[in-house]
Amino acid sequence: EDGSQAVLLLNRGAATAEMSFSPRRDLQAPMDRFSVRDLWQHRDLGVYDIPVTVEVQSHEARVFRIRQLATSANGRSADAQTAAAAR
Repeated sequence: EDGSQAVLLLNRGAATAEMSFSPRRDLQAPMDRFSVRDLWQHRDLGVYDIPVTVEVQSHEARVFRIRQLATSANGRSADAQTAAAAR
């Protein structure tokens, strides 16, 4: 297990809606930086440190996988430190 969590956004309304989620706010998960993948579109949406906002069509569901990114004591991601060391 890699610590990923699933997020489901369901729009039961009659109109398209902008919906957002935040791991810290909505899942009580201490994620300051996290990656987001749209599971149905098989597409990575990127890295976030703020709530994610997406458009959800009327009567549509969207499913995402979120994964916390490793951070060090100085707050930089392990990937950023590796890239800086390679320079």
